[in-house]
Amino acid sequence: MTRVFASNANSGTAYVAKSRHRQDDFRPFLYRTSDYGATWTSLANNLPDRTINVIFEDYKNPELLFVGSDAGVYVTIDGGVHWFSMKGTMPTVPVTDLTIQPRESDLVLGTYGRGIWITNIAVLRELNDSVLNEDVHFFPVQPRSRRNEGAVGNYRLLGDRQLATPNEPNGLALIYYLKEPAKEKVTLTVSAAGGTTVRTLEGSGKAGINRAVLPLGGFNFQQTADGDSRPRPPAEAREIAPGDYEVTLKIGEKQLTQKAQVLP
Repeated sequence: MTRVFASNANSGTAYVAKSRHRQDDFRPFLYRTSDYGATWTSLANNLPDRTINVIFEDYKNPELLFVGSDAGVYVTIDGGVHWFSMKGTMPTVPVTDLTIQPRESDLVLGTYGRGIWITNIAVLRELNDSVLNEDVHFFPVQPRSRRNEGAVGNYRLLGDRQLATPNEPNGLALIYYLKEPAKEKVTLTVSAAGGTTVRTLEGSGKAGINRAVLPLGGFNFQQTADGDSRPRPPAEAREIAPGDYEVTLKIGEKQLTQKAQVLP
C-alpha cells in the first residue's frame, strides 16, 4: 500500500493508494470508502497509467483532492470524477509526497530529484461547476503584508554557486475567471476608504483563470554611480500602506468588487 489518508471532513471516509510498480504494473490504483471500509469506489478515472504515490484531501473543501504520481501532480474539484494536471512550470517528475499548509493555503510538493515545489490553492477551493458557468468570476483577495526586500551577501564574490529560488510576488494577487476571451479591456481599480483611487492595473483578457499582482512597494538596495547604496523605493510603485481597500474588476459594462486587506 502506497498511502492511506483519513478524510478531514467525514469520519467514515478514507482514501487508499496502491502501487504495483514492483510487479511491472503501473496502473493507478486509487480508492475511497465512505462507510468505514465496507465498500470501496475507484477514483482512478482519467488519471494516467502511472503509479500513484500520495493522496491528499483539502482541509476546507472535501471535493478538492490532490494526488502525486510518477507523472506529476493531479487535482480534482469534483471528488475524483475528473482529474487535471497541475504542471505549471514544474517538469514531468515523480511527486513522492505532498501536503497543504493550512494557514497560507499552500500546496507543498516533494519530488524525486527536482526539489520542493509550492503553489497557492486558495482559488481552487472556490472553483466548481457554478463558477465555471459564470461569464466572469472575481475570487476573494487573500490578505498580504509587504515584504522588505534587499540584497543579501556579495553576488560578485559568490557568483551563481548559491542556490536561489524566486519568492512569491511582493503584493496582492488579484485572481479572476473568464469563461470566454474578453472583447473589451480588463481593468482592476484599487480604492481606499472614501473612494480614492490608489492604483489601476490592466489585466489579461484570456479565457480561464487570470492573475494580476498589485505591488505593495518597498525598498530595494540600488547602488548609484557615486556608490550610495541606501534603500530607495522602486520607481514604478509607491508603497501601499496597511489598511482596508476595495478592488473593482471592470470589463466593459460589467463590474465586480472584492475587499482587500494589506496587513502591517
